[in-house]
Amino acid sequence: MKKNGRGKASVFEANDFHKLIDATVGENHKMIFQLAYWTGARVGEVRRLPVVSVFGSDGKVEPMITFWSEITKNQENRQVPVHGTLKSLLERYWLMTPGLVNQFYLFPGQSGNEAIQFQSVDDAFRRAIIKAELIGKGYSCHSMRRSAITKMHNCGIATGIIMQVSGHKSLSSLQHYLHVSDEQVRGAIATL
Repeated sequence: MKKNGRGKASVFEANDFHKLIDATVGENHKMIFQLAYWTGARVGEVRRLPVVSVFGSDGKVEPMITFWSEITKNQENRQVPVHGTLKSLLERYWLMTPGLVNQFYLFPGQSGNEAIQFQSVDDAFRRAIIKAELIGKGYSCHSMRRSAITKMHNCGIATGIIMQVSGHKSLSSLQHYLHVSDEQVRGAIATL
């Protein structure tokens, strides 16, 4: 668990992600967190998404979100299918943000010529954690990614598929994201 900025980001428990979203101020910040969760992406990648990576010229949500090599950690393009829930959230965001049609970035910064700053997103996350009374649980901006990857793993999704979604190039790097609970360890022993 992450404590005082050290360690791994915690995986969201039960309804904590929904509490975070409800406590988040600003539709752009809410959408960044939801995109990070529903794609297993890094917040740093999400905040730099171009509008055309998510929406067609007609304003319709694309079936795949394209993370351009320029914004990914491993400098490779990655496409992630759009979950039905995410599609609905994106359609709502498009309607609430009519100026997007003229923007390059899905989440423009104050000047409109660059992406929203990571510090702005991190500050919004920390304020929401306080407002949602989730302090001390070890959540950080990386919790959305870690939660999505762990959830896929716990649902039995093959690691190769998870690696394709997350962009990890090795099993050893992916394993750092997988949270194993004490209950899972006890269950493994119980099968013997």
